[in-house]
Amino acid sequence: MATAKATLWKSKPLGSWAKMKEVRRNIMRQLWETKKRGDILYQGGYGSLTSLPAGLGNCGAFGWGPQMGAIMRDRNLAVQCNEAAENMGLGPDTCVTLRVNYGSALLGFHNKSRSGESLQPDFAWEVHHCEAQAKTAQYFSEFYKIPLFSLDMPVVPTTHDQESAINYLIVQMNDFIEWVQKTRPGI
Repeated sequence: MATAKATLWKSKPLGSWAKMKEVRRNIMRQLWETKKRGDILYQGGYGSLTSLPAGLGNCGAFGWGPQMGAIMRDRNLAVQCNEAAENMGLGPDTCVTLRVNYGSALLGFHNKSRSGESLQPDFAWEVHHCEAQAKTAQYFSEFYKIPLFSLDMPVVPTTHDQESAINYLIVQMNDFIEWVQKTRPGI
């Protein structure tokens, strides 16, 4: 049996790193201005179906806290956040980023900027891809004392089931719109 020969590639810094950092800073700057503009700020989302709450108008998605990158680079701080979340019920079977994110709220800096300013989300919104994500959304809803809507993402095992899965998703999307109108009048 022949062994595959490994190809060595010359490594170099990521060419788009500076641009990515600039884009990320702009996103965070816009996020912190959301409430000042009178726009909607929701907790969660994490990139799934963000078009649905975006249909409400200008809004900001406050998923990972502003300190998340710094927390993940600081082992001691990440451990503290992780332990805080575990003490509240998110065990080691839960994704570490979810535990660290929630732990940062429990330790008082999830919604705080580096200048000390804090943001209060209007509602929690989550697309339920996994149990841990749904549970974390519930914890954030309770922590911030805001209503939660969790949309169940259907799993489509066969082509035959696609139409029913699409219809199921559409019903939930309509439920979300009605829910926002009832829980947050004026949004």
